[in-house]
Amino acid sequence: MHAQRNYAQAMIAANRARQTCGDQPEFLLAAGVTNELAWAWEHEEGFRSPFDGSLNDAEKLYARLLTLGPASIEARVRLGRVQTLRGDTASAVRTLREVPDSADPVFLFLARLFEGDALERQGNVAEARKQYEAAVTIIPRAQSAQVALAYAQYQDGARVDAAGHVRETTGDRRATDDGDPWFWYSMGFGPLAHPELAALRALVRR
Repeated sequence: MHAQRNYAQAMIAANRARQTCGDQPEFLLAAGVTNELAWAWEHEEGFRSPFDGSLNDAEKLYARLLTLGPASIEARVRLGRVQTLRGDTASAVRTLREVPDSADPVFLFLARLFEGDALERQGNVAEARKQYEAAVTIIPRAQSAQVALAYAQYQDGARVDAAGHVRETTGDRRATDDGDPWFWYSMGFGPLAHPELAALRALVRR
């Protein structure tokens, strides 16, 4: 449903799961992600949906997840992103800086990318550049960090460096959309659906 951007039905499914099985971490995460994605696509991309999501609800769900399992890296990354979208960039920076360097590279990349965005929204372009550069170091071919870095450099007056990053990004034919963690992040649980269904089918057939 996330892959189809059918957020209304996704929210119904998440709520039914919580009512039937209780507030399991995966159901809280599903509800939080659905609220976050629905809001982002409605308010940032102009995608109309019967369910437009709530950043307040998403933040509460992610915060609750962290009380249940403080080591939940995905919940922390998503909480930081939601705090940024709500305009609470100071909290977002604090939240994202708690993502350890030992985290999965995908989540570490997103944490640095989102921290850079929060700092940039504060007007702290120099520090934002450092975070974008860190994200580029983690996954060099991810276009989102390269483009964000180029724009930050442009704002900071480093126009030649910015143009170089844009040329590198657009000229790298090996860099694909689905190689960028931001692409998968914006799809919610969509990328997980087919592998999970395949595993369930295999289990039933045994």
